[in-house]
Amino acid sequence: MTESSETTRKGRSALAHMLILVGGTGASQVLTAVSSPLLTRIYSPHDFGIYAIALAVYNLLVTIVCLRYEAAIVLAQTHRSAANVTALCLAITSIMATVATTICFLSWASPFEVPNSGLEWWAVLLVPMGVLFSGGQQVVRFWCVRRHDFSTITTIVLTQTLTALGIQVCAGLVWNGDPAFLMLGTVMGVACSVFVTLPRMMKLFPPSLLAAIRPSRVWAVARRHRRFPLFSTPYNFLGQAAGRVLLLILAVFVPTSTIGEFALAQRVVTLPVSVLTVSMSQVFYSRAVQQLDDPKMQQFLHRIMVAGGLFFVPFVAFNFLFSTEIFEVVFGARWVQAGQFAAYAGIASGFMTLTVWLDRVYDIRGRQRLALALEAINDIACLGTLALIMHFTRDVVAGIAGFSFATVGFYVLWTYEVFRIAPFPMKYFRNFIGAIVVSTALVFLIASLARNITHDWLEQAIIFVVLSAPLVAGGALVGRNSLNQRATGFAAISI
Repeated sequence: MTESSETTRKGRSALAHMLILVGGTGASQVLTAVSSPLLTRIYSPHDFGIYAIALAVYNLLVTIVCLRYEAAIVLAQTHRSAANVTALCLAITSIMATVATTICFLSWASPFEVPNSGLEWWAVLLVPMGVLFSGGQQVVRFWCVRRHDFSTITTIVLTQTLTALGIQVCAGLVWNGDPAFLMLGTVMGVACSVFVTLPRMMKLFPPSLLAAIRPSRVWAVARRHRRFPLFSTPYNFLGQAAGRVLLLILAVFVPTSTIGEFALAQRVVTLPVSVLTVSMSQVFYSRAVQQLDDPKMQQFLHRIMVAGGLFFVPFVAFNFLFSTEIFEVVFGARWVQAGQFAAYAGIASGFMTLTVWLDRVYDIRGRQRLALALEAINDIACLGTLALIMHFTRDVVAGIAGFSFATVGFYVLWTYEVFRIAPFPMKYFRNFIGAIVVSTALVFLIASLARNITHDWLEQAIIFVVLSAPLVAGGALVGRNSLNQRATGFAAISI
């Protein structure tokens, strides 16, 4: 095989891995989107509010379930070292599950009542169980990343989604809707995703590696990768805290039903961030560990980000303009305010979709301290903005809008720092921002034209879709051309 054909094969392999993950996560998104209108007719905004509070506690605990040591499974130079990292992760997971049990029990049994923010009895059982299985899932995911087994990761995503939705829908229909079933579906989705991948995990982690595990070696890898618990764990925790503490701040000012409406808006608009970007991050991380300095990889990422700026902005604008009417039609009249929340939350979600998957650059460059400082600034700025607006205006829509715009401002700074420490050519960053600015200007012109033509929102939406289609097609074309150039632009990214 010639050198040219070999590099082409590697480029195609990298593309295939990305397409496998994106295809699986895309299917997961479709399933979640299709099921949401049914869930909103089974469960009330109040039910979603109670579920959102339990889910917020669960998600915060999951961010620290392995103290971020799971990422070291990919960085380990040998499989024996990775095996000892695995043992460390599972030990920490067991401890975290115990901590989760204690926290949930104390919150449920506490004599001090905080309006709209208490945990139900079932959370004492389900949240720690979910934490335990989430730790196991993280270990499986990162072993798959280490071995470039992205089809198994797709299996995990689809199994988790199908199980969660199946339980939430079926149990809700049979027993007339109860927020406990929403949480049960979430937890059992994670559990089943672990169980179905056990046979594959036995191949990725053969019994021979068990002999390599020693307490002294586990302690050695814990010390070697101590930057993860010292910096990456607080960073990841703060990243989740912004969205979760947001719910607790709202709970001080608004009823549980409003929290449920915002939870639905989050569920809809954060799908690209929570699912798609995880896939992109895993593919990027598996290769960037060794290839971050390769100019060909940097050029490829540049083209993909510019294409994303052109492609996604029309979708964000469509959501901003028409989400209120769409939520009323799709989810029912009692979810109209959720559409107002989604209009503003979607702005932050769209920008994060384009950038947040680059977060592993901080780990690769050993700049976790900087990442932690930036995330702390983000939480203070965004949550402070929300709290101040709610305190002075009591306008929940204005509060969500302020939080969203503050988030976008932060991620512009965050992305700039990614380019600086990578380092990537700064002209790539300027081109990326330029693509977003141009796309935003064009979609606002299109929206203004549509409003001048008709006052019917559905007709405006159709006109907007038709006129913005060339912009979406242009972004797709730039992205496709980037992928077609993989033999020269992405070929150096080897497995």
